[in-house]
Amino acid sequence: MVRAGKVGLGLIAVTAALLPLAAHGGDVAAGKALSEKWCSSCHVVSDDGQAVATDVAPSFKSIADRSDTTEDGLKTYLAVPHKDAMKGLALPRLEIADLAAYIMSLRSP
Repeated sequence: MVRAGKVGLGLIAVTAALLPLAAHGGDVAAGKALSEKWCSSCHVVSDDGQAVATDVAPSFKSIADRSDTTEDGLKTYLAVPHKDAMKGLALPRLEIADLAAYIMSLRSP
């Protein structure tokens, strides 16, 4: 019985440690700052007068306005290693959440 109790407490501790990451909705301002630092060389990341970065990468606004784009979908996409132009992108989960929140904040009403 003691062993089962220790295992149960261990599972509770691990679950409690992971909940903040899963529940993190993202910080829009931090996501904007990240996008300006890491993404603006290829993507138009805001409507602040940025010229077209490349003709290959879609603007963040156009990504946000796609009917099939969701915040969770963006998080998943950004977390998976890529073999394309974004192959060097490796962000921690909290930054992925921030970036996804920022992109979704650009969605037209």
